[in-house]
Amino acid sequence: MKINSHYSALPAHYLFHDIDLRVQTYLTQHPGARLLRMGIGDVTRPLPRVIVDAMQRAAEELAHEETFRGYCPENGYEWLRQTIVDHFFLPRGIPFHPDEVFISEGAGSDLGNLSDLFDRENKVAIMDPTYPAYVDANIMAGREITLLPCLKENNFVPDLPAEPVDIIYLCFPNNPTGAVLTRDQLRLWVDYAHRNHSLIIFDAAYEAYISSPDIPHSIYEIEGAREVAIEVHSFSKSAGFTSVRCGYVVVPFETGLQPLWMRRQCTKYNGTAYVSQRAAEATFTPEGQKGIRDNLCYYKETASLILNGLREIGLEVYGGENAPYIWCRAPHGWNSWTFLPSGLYARSRFRPLWRRICPLLRLRQPSIRHRSSPPHPCLPRITSLTRSVSSAASSLSACYHPSSSSIVSDVIRRFSQKIPFSYFSVPKNLHISKKSCTFAADLFL
Repeated sequence: MKINSHYSALPAHYLFHDIDLRVQTYLTQHPGARLLRMGIGDVTRPLPRVIVDAMQRAAEELAHEETFRGYCPENGYEWLRQTIVDHFFLPRGIPFHPDEVFISEGAGSDLGNLSDLFDRENKVAIMDPTYPAYVDANIMAGREITLLPCLKENNFVPDLPAEPVDIIYLCFPNNPTGAVLTRDQLRLWVDYAHRNHSLIIFDAAYEAYISSPDIPHSIYEIEGAREVAIEVHSFSKSAGFTSVRCGYVVVPFETGLQPLWMRRQCTKYNGTAYVSQRAAEATFTPEGQKGIRDNLCYYKETASLILNGLREIGLEVYGGENAPYIWCRAPHGWNSWTFLPSGLYARSRFRPLWRRICPLLRLRQPSIRHRSSPPHPCLPRITSLTRSVSSAASSLSACYHPSSSSIVSDVIRRFSQKIPFSYFSVPKNLHISKKSCTFAADLFL
């Protein structure tokens, strides 16, 4: 037996799994610790009532012989696929046949599984920094990867590849920089794909956070995109489905890949749960849309709070306007692995930010004490993780080649259930790049 040798190019653990292991180790050693998760992206607002009611009705149907359902269709029930076409695409002037829409358990799976369609000889271009699944899935397949630097100098929008590539991963609004593309900017990528016979895999997981009218919600708003793009959507960060699990991918007939993706799904996927599909259907009802808008406003308010708070204390910050992500340059001498864990830094430079955040968190503002005094219980105290985090950074640096001046410091769980997503960049000399090297420490109170 021979194993896939390309797996040896990956870290021993997927980044978020490694973070979870460190968290569990810490909690075992400190059973009374109160934990603020800042390493793994998640949502915190409860599901709108209409969605929960739909799930309960669907579950009840399974308890009765006349309404019981077995295996779901591999590409999802037609009533959900048609609902997506009618409520998301048609209002934007984009007609699709429901057979071009494939329901799945989430965008993360689709982004990895789409790699099955392509030969290993294909050259792949991926934004840097980026969501780690793009990179890992193609490393597993043994493909050549070209990283497209997203820097302050290019407004975190990558330049077109200098050499022809076959597959391009784009994510806008971007995870993790918060950058967005205008229609004119996105048109450049569609034109490039036509000229070079490339395929764009467009991750639209965060489109619901767009508020500017000149920012497209779908790549198919650009003429000619149907021939050169596959689009991936998620209900996780818009409707709060991180535990419900449901998403969808659009594979237009014009790409020539729709039959292949259907064939792949029929072999390797037995369908998304009926209860989850009914929940997804409910998101498009008037009540569902209102509940989702309310939750999105909550997250965007928080992003604005963090964005303005960090700017007020003199930090260089981007994003947070049409995306739930904030990209902040760590001050000179700091990096993503040490910036947030520093209790001293939190007590001094972060005091103005705490003053803004604490009223929303219903926490008493931390007082500034002499360094020799015991730390206030509401202050970040994770300095003990610095060594292990630095060790993780060293091991990850051996697995990935840097191409940008920043890495991701994934600050996602939110300060005490309030901050949705946040990221921090670091100096180039740390020798790590991409969201694959996301900030591995958590904030403990």
